[in-house]
Amino acid sequence: MMVLLLLAGCAAQQPGDQTDLTAVTGYWRAELDGKYHLNIDIKPSEILITDGDVDNDVVVKPHEFSFDGSTFAFEFDHSPFMPPSIRPPTPGHGVFSITARVDGDTMTGAGTCADGKSFAWTATRIAPN
Repeated sequence: MMVLLLLAGCAAQQPGDQTDLTAVTGYWRAELDGKYHLNIDIKPSEILITDGDVDNDVVVKPHEFSFDGSTFAFEFDHSPFMPPSIRPPTPGHGVFSITARVDGDTMTGAGTCADGKSFAWTATRIAPN
């Protein structure tokens, strides 16, 4: 599964920029298209993403992210989660783009895979940071 994120209407931030993530900090469990899972650990200074379906030590950080108080968006390279036999040979060719509306401890939105396919996704905050 590959994804490409469009940062719909939000100013994209590079990791380390001063975006206030206070309202979305915490540990989130995300479900993509009803069948794939990600763990998203949002801290005030960084965001860490791990595969929620495979027990491994792979951690990726988003290339860009934004939060405008109601919409959270991020872009990350999904290819490190893929088996080596199908992993894209060039970094960045497995980029997922995701946007979501934040409502308390839930996020609901859509994403786009690197191959252009769209998917729905939801996330639930399961623990504060």
